Amino acid sequence: MRVKLIVLTLLFISACGRNKKEGLEIFNGLKFKLYENENTGPRLSGDIELYESILKEDPLHIPLYKYVKSKDYILYLGIPFNASIRELIDSNEMRKPHDALTSDSSTYFFNSYHKEKNQVVEYCRVFDKNMVYVLAVSNAEMTSDSTFTEERLSRRFIQE
Repeated sequence: MRVKLIVLTLLFISACGRNKKEGLEIFNGLKFKLYENENTGPRLSGDIELYESILKEDPLHIPLYKYVKSKDYILYLGIPFNASIRELIDSNEMRKPHDALTSDSSTYFFNSYHKEKNQVVEYCRVFDKNMVYVLAVSNAEMTSDSTFTEERLSRRFIQE
């Protein structure tokens, strides 16, 4: 019995370790790569309030789907409903500041700006006719500038 318990514990630990390396499951074989310093876990009300405060003026509905936290930043993954990339861009241009807004108008957009004490980065991309929205919030501009570039966020998505 004791041997079975040890074997089951080892299998559970190895399964948890593999899952983090493989990434956070989103949909249809799409995963979001996690870094070693990032954790998923229970959503804290203060962190949820931050997400909602950043998106409160946005007329488009982007429900929070997944949540990733690090010591220096928080990543929110949302699934936009009934919206297109073009509508997200228009909403951003009208309601939010933008230091670096780039897009091809149909498959992705990237926006970076300051809000209060935070550096905010928004990245949205279409995968198999479904959109995934990433909101990265950091109070360290250097972290944001190096970790949340358009290219780096794009590479974190793994399509299997």
